[in-house]
Amino acid sequence: MRDVSHGGIAFISGKAYELGDVIELRFPSLTHPESVKGEIVWTAELSDNGAGQYINGLSFHSETDHYHGRIVEQICYIEDYRRQQREENGRDLSSREAAAEWITANAADFPN
Repeated sequence: MRDVSHGGIAFISGKAYELGDVIELRFPSLTHPESVKGEIVWTAELSDNGAGQYINGLSFHSETDHYHGRIVEQICYIEDYRRQQREENGRDLSSREAAAEWITANAADFPN
């Protein structure tokens, strides 16, 4: 995953999708949400990553998929916070501990 926004997700893949393809992205390391569904609205080959790598824009299919995408975005921020705490402060937080700290500090500023 490269970026999450209000309307969709940009992700890198080894496959060139066609505009209009409807796909389901799965997140095997997450229990909820495990997937989001949407339509490919743009795609481009990555020249700096070698042949066969593409960045794709997925527009969420429904409000539920949008909601799940927002959860994925928050999980990414929390995991980044967890990594940062380990690397910069020597704190080895569990996912639950990192989530509690990140939510307390940032939830009010997280866009709806």
